[in-house]
Amino acid sequence: MFDFITKKNVHVSVWINGPEYSVAFTVPPNDKDRRTFKPIEWSWAGGVLETLSSGETKKSDSPWASDMMVVDNANIPGTFNSSGPVEFFAFVNGKQVRHEWQDVNSRTGGFGSGTMDRVQSTLIGPDYVVQYTFHESRNFTPHHLYVTLAPPRAGWMGSVAKQGSPGANNPLGCFVLPAAHNCGMYTIDTVKRIFQAADAASISGLLPLLPSFWKLLALPIGSIVSETIRLTSVNQADSITTQLHMGVRYFELRASKINPAMMRVANLSSDPPLADTLYFHHNVFPGMPLDGFYDEVVAFLAQWPEEIVVVYTEISQWSGEHDAVGAKTQLETWRSNALSAHGSTIAVGTLQDLRTLTVNQLRTAGKRLICAYKDECNLNSQFASERHADTPEAIVKEFELTAAQQQPSDDWALLQCQATLMENDTSRILAFAARDNVLLKPKASWDPVTVRWLQQNLTTRFVRSQLVVIMNDFFDMATADTAIQASTLRFAAA
Repeated sequence: MFDFITKKNVHVSVWINGPEYSVAFTVPPNDKDRRTFKPIEWSWAGGVLETLSSGETKKSDSPWASDMMVVDNANIPGTFNSSGPVEFFAFVNGKQVRHEWQDVNSRTGGFGSGTMDRVQSTLIGPDYVVQYTFHESRNFTPHHLYVTLAPPRAGWMGSVAKQGSPGANNPLGCFVLPAAHNCGMYTIDTVKRIFQAADAASISGLLPLLPSFWKLLALPIGSIVSETIRLTSVNQADSITTQLHMGVRYFELRASKINPAMMRVANLSSDPPLADTLYFHHNVFPGMPLDGFYDEVVAFLAQWPEEIVVVYTEISQWSGEHDAVGAKTQLETWRSNALSAHGSTIAVGTLQDLRTLTVNQLRTAGKRLICAYKDECNLNSQFASERHADTPEAIVKEFELTAAQQQPSDDWALLQCQATLMENDTSRILAFAARDNVLLKPKASWDPVTVRWLQQNLTTRFVRSQLVVIMNDFFDMATADTAIQASTLRFAAA
């Protein structure tokens, strides 16, 4: 009756692309309770076979599979010890390539020692990419440990449409491009500098900038404010370079200087002063400084000569101290410097190039960095400020509407898989009040619904020659490979 006092459930799930790969999970007693997941065949329709320690097997009908495991105090040695390790192992052709563990308290559910101290971590090897996300539930609901495992994807566009091949005579729109939602929000180092050393009075002066429910839940203590921002605004954990190697080929930049009120607070205590430059922004909160963004992208393109990256930029006016023209000039200066630093083989392509040139023509002209601003583009997307994606089914409905409303004038269709925190979403606000990571929490259970719908419908419900972008929080290999599979099928049908 009171199992929740001595047991903590852990929902383990996988997405595996390739029969040479397998993933195993264990909980105490770790030599007895083990679940191993391995694809049955090359075809995604073959599903994944789960083998339990007892020898019992279960089969899924897709590359996703999951099960519930239990950290039970009865299985943890030591009279006064309530914590035991949750572990996962990744294998390529039977050889272990990654092992991570995290102690979980069977009574409180809290995390202790371990190697999974980040919410997401990606390891790229010569013949694999293995990534986990681990959501620590702050209530009686299960933790979520989600592992994706697939081949390396740094050169995937060249594999789908090799330069000089007949397929590459088709437009760029035949591709489906993977994207990381809020790509520059993998760090809040700048936020920490603003808030952690500030006094309560300074922080209180910034609260009018925040959403209304945020003001009620955030205390004027710098470390609590920084942690709250992490839980509600940090959508990624990997750098731009890692995102590129995982397959990301579309970046949405929201560029702005830091709000003047925040800058004043930051410079009360920051030594040296915080750089007065353009940062990626999620709402009013700054992420990565953008002065190095193009260096990372251009360096990658120089290394991978058949890849093409699209950068869509919105100038966010969170600072009244610069205008859109000045921001564009600064971004283009950084871009020019990056191109100069990496030779003359890469050129900037325009939105018109994206609309009219084939893949072969773009590569031949070196136009592999396509840049466009928000005011230039015609986008087909159901995403809006009033979006209330509170279930995976609601997101699928958005996908269906986007497909139904395609127009020849659309430059691309933007399909966003991530959940959105709304001010009237009571359950998620309460989770947020408990300092739960409300952005990561739905991923392991929602992606097998939303991303799978895309896997099943991208090639039949969307115009084959019109560019499609798939965007997701905590970017993973399931999102990447769904886009790559759809691209392969769309080019094959050309």
